[in-house]
Amino acid sequence: MKAILVTPKNTKEYDFVLEILKRMNMKISELSEEQIEDFGMSYLMKEKDTGKKMTRKELNQLLENV
Repeated sequence: MKAILVTPKNTKEYDFVLEILKRMNMKISELSEEQIEDFGMSYLMKEKDTGKKMTRKELNQLLENV
């Protein structure tokens, strides 16, 4: 089954969406901002994974240029 990630604009909208989902007896999983960032980072890493290996020196050079 697919999932939907919704980010409300403010607390009022958050409460409204949460109430609707509860009334529909939908399973709800709340994520912290840190968890959302971690998810996004892992998604980007998976998307860019070429299977190519890189040395520590190459990695450090790449990170210095960011």
